[in-house]
Amino acid sequence: FFSSRRRHTRSLCDWSSDVCSSDLFYALTKSEEVIISTLVKNNKASIYIDADEYYINQKLHEAGNYFRKGINLSIKNFIGNDLTTSAKTIRIIQSNGAMSMAKDLGFELIERFENKPAEELSNAVVVLPDDKLLLPLLQILDKRNIPYNPSMGMALSAFPILSFIKKIKSIRIQLSNIEQNTDSILNNLFDFKSFSSLFLTTQNTIDDLKNSLLLPTANFKEEQNFLLNLLSHFSIPNIRYQKQVFNCILNEIKLFFNLIERYDDNLSITSYWTLLINHLNKVRIPIEANEGEGVNINGFLETRLTDYSDVYIANLNEGVLPSNAISNTLIPYAIRKFYSLPCKEEKESVTAYHFYRLLQRSSNVYFFYSNQVSETGDGEKSRYILQIENELAKLNSNMKIEYVQYQSNLEPKQLKEIVVEKSDTILEIIHQKYVNVDITNGDEIGRAHV
Repeated sequence: FFSSRRRHTRSLCDWSSDVCSSDLFYALTKSEEVIISTLVKNNKASIYIDADEYYINQKLHEAGNYFRKGINLSIKNFIGNDLTTSAKTIRIIQSNGAMSMAKDLGFELIERFENKPAEELSNAVVVLPDDKLLLPLLQILDKRNIPYNPSMGMALSAFPILSFIKKIKSIRIQLSNIEQNTDSILNNLFDFKSFSSLFLTTQNTIDDLKNSLLLPTANFKEEQNFLLNLLSHFSIPNIRYQKQVFNCILNEIKLFFNLIERYDDNLSITSYWTLLINHLNKVRIPIEANEGEGVNINGFLETRLTDYSDVYIANLNEGVLPSNAISNTLIPYAIRKFYSLPCKEEKESVTAYHFYRLLQRSSNVYFFYSNQVSETGDGEKSRYILQIENELAKLNSNMKIEYVQYQSNLEPKQLKEIVVEKSDTILEIIHQKYVNVDITNGDEIGRAHV
């Protein structure tokens, strides 16, 4: 059984048996095509295709590109016509920016699933191509006690603890620079103190660590020990996933040190911090499900080969889904195209297939997009929404499209009048400090009115 999964490849092949069963992926390379074809010819494997006639039969539809490149559609398959025949309700929701989108998404989930049985929640999935929406969404769901099961990766840079470590880096690098004056370091200490109060146990601990931050170290190995000792004083609040993130950071710091300790003392403290922050910026933390019942929250690629009745997708803007990221490669585009190597078009075809396959057996679909468009046009509504509005909706008479735009209720802040009662003692202090003060080298007396 060859399915559309790529990353989560699990092999059930026993080469001594008669049949090979494995989960593979939609876009096969040349070598994979040869291997699979050989297995099929020798009755060692079977291929099943999960697709829809809507994008297979349209020659220009990018989601069906790989199916039209020579895959034998007469093989065993699950090709249907759900996209053009089944009843679907699609709500296209316009939000005013990313944070407003998380709030709008949380409102839709609360309205739909609050006080509903857990089994019903398991038939819904929230797809987050932009993982920056995960934390604010989880906070909203936690406040209303709506159970959820996340299964996605999230960049470590999205968590505030990494910003805290970057602040430590700024202080330590300034300390290692003998030309840096003390005033600049102390200014950073003030910011550090206010920020670290969110993580440390007591105010006394903050004051102690403030003094230890100014202690110099001789080399990057001592700097590493200093950092781990500093982090050991932190008390992480008992918030979902925060301790998991903190433990991941500790492990990554130790892993990083194991990679660079071979350089002995040739690495400066500034270089150590620069390399460490670059390493942590690339780390992604798996936020995995607890195997309980609740609303499924997945990244886009984690939805492959899964079906849900209720599908929520945010952020559905051009550049996010589909992504406009360009793969780092040493092979120029023209050469890749000439030798039929995967290019940007092939990547977009894979994304389009997984998007439409997710919609095939869904009943209620919610698209969220931001109306905040940059001057260069980035951030406009995704092409997938336009394709559904102008193409798919015309072919499916059972499809209903609704448009929603939430308005933020902004209430002006009531300003309180500031009144300072002037007692005789205060008046005396004002008189001594500001009244009859010599402001022109004794030539003129300035008087203040109280």
